[in-house]
Amino acid sequence: MSSNVSYTFTISDNRNLVANFNPILGIDDFSDTPTFKIYPNPSNCKVIIETEFEGNLKVYNLLGQLIISSKITERQTEIEIYVSGFYQLILIDLYGNKTNAKLIINR
Repeated sequence: MSSNVSYTFTISDNRNLVANFNPILGIDDFSDTPTFKIYPNPSNCKVIIETEFEGNLKVYNLLGQLIISSKITERQTEIEIYVSGFYQLILIDLYGNKTNAKLIINR
């Protein structure tokens, strides 16, 4: 990630110091990490996963148990989880890049 950041310090009328940090985007700020959308989150059962790539989906509960393992071959995939709780979703693209998200099921 790029380390270019601009800093601005100002003193307000009531003598508070205000600091603004603005990262300067560069080519180093972009990565090959796959991205996806999950909705609704929280959900009561059905969850839709949208992605731009093919790969594998793994869903784990808080105990680290694998709940769902499936291949993603379409832009939109639907999963159903029937037990309330917190879950971690991990998507792995065909090149091995991983990304994850948290999911809440509230039944």
